[in-house]
Amino acid sequence: MNKVLELNQYPTSKLEAEVKGITHYFTGIPCRNGHISKRRTADNKCLKCQSEHKRRQRKNRPKEVRAKVNAYYQKTKDRQLGLRRKNYKENESVRLKKRDRDLKKAYNISIEDYLFL
Repeated sequence: MNKVLELNQYPTSKLEAEVKGITHYFTGIPCRNGHISKRRTADNKCLKCQSEHKRRQRKNRPKEVRAKVNAYYQKTKDRQLGLRRKNYKENESVRLKKRDRDLKKAYNISIEDYLFL
């Protein structure tokens, strides 16, 4: 259950977040690196610290990170493609955005130009 909340609406402790079934909480207390950010309920990690760590990983070990990303994609490819197809089938806005991208790529025109020619 992923809920998008404003910072003042997040629970103020891990326990409170777990009881409510929310994946993040916000204490307002700086982490050990001085970030005042949301934390994940699962592991108590500050989201800004995690973001910086991942950025350093991508910079320092791009081949290893790319290999992990590719392995995960191969493992979950069927599910991801199924979700993408379902989303395309059910949402008119997704189809229009794809049509717009295709027209721009092929003919360098927007969908509005195409419809009102």
